[in-house]
Amino acid sequence: MTEAFLGLAGKTPKLMSLLMEHNGVKILQLVIWEDLSFVFRKRLLYRFKKLLKTLPSPQRKDLINKSNFLKSSFVVMLPFCGDYEFQEYLTELLVRLAMSQKNWKNMLMSWFTKFPTMASGIALLNIKNYEVSCRKFLNAINESQPCDGRVHSLPCLHAVVSGSVELLKPMTSSG
Repeated sequence: MTEAFLGLAGKTPKLMSLLMEHNGVKILQLVIWEDLSFVFRKRLLYRFKKLLKTLPSPQRKDLINKSNFLKSSFVVMLPFCGDYEFQEYLTELLVRLAMSQKNWKNMLMSWFTKFPTMASGIALLNIKNYEVSCRKFLNAINESQPCDGRVHSLPCLHAVVSGSVELLKPMTSSG
């Protein structure tokens, strides 16, 4: 139900605005609620960050103020969630929330004060080349974690899925 509502809200700006104003924090609370299935929380986070992308800055600021207590939960969850895509969605959510401020990097760093390694990695984030910089940020976080909680990525030169689909290496900042 929540996922369908989020999907519908994405198509109707007025509905999205109302949803975020009255239920944005509640939806974010579902993301950290461990009793829900991980797959559901991941899809919920994906849809929420997409909606957040279109939310006007004043509403994002309001959401930041209302969800202050959740940011620390997201920061703690980031290195230990065990899934790279979830980490990517969570990072984008935090960046989008922080971008309502002029000095968004400083705001992000203030959320990571208890985790100096992660806070220093924020300098790697670059909006113009976000995908590449986010990957570098998450790789730095994951490399600094003990093996049991960390997301592992395996480098490879060539990969084929189902015998016919070739996976290509992601673009780097140099091309």
